[in-house]
Amino acid sequence: MSSFLKTCLVLLCLMQIPAYATGFGKTTLHSNLGQVLDIKLQLIDVAQFSENHLRFSIADQSIYKTMGVDYHFYHSKLKLTLQRDKTHTSVLHIQSDKPINEPFLNFIIQLKAPDGTHLKEITALLELPQ
Repeated sequence: MSSFLKTCLVLLCLMQIPAYATGFGKTTLHSNLGQVLDIKLQLIDVAQFSENHLRFSIADQSIYKTMGVDYHFYHSKLKLTLQRDKTHTSVLHIQSDKPINEPFLNFIIQLKAPDGTHLKEITALLELPQ
């Protein structure tokens, strides 16, 4: 094998190729105590999947138990909506249908995608409206 080819193979092995993984990014809270819950959760590297291949839900109670998080009935009432814009940015919009009067929220989102199942524990402190 020529030294040029060997050098190319070594350089190829040393290259850092970015690895992108489906998952969750920044969480932004847009509501206060006594208001309807409004949270936006950034999604990472889901543009490659159609909406039919992405399933979002509140995690099963067994996952809550495994992760040591208390499950509350209102968790099952949260509405999860996938939003995409023209720049292929994807956000999961999390809303409640009734005002939330608990100042501290802690729940788990589950994403089932073709590359696996992903979990995200969300913790939010709702402040009094100003």
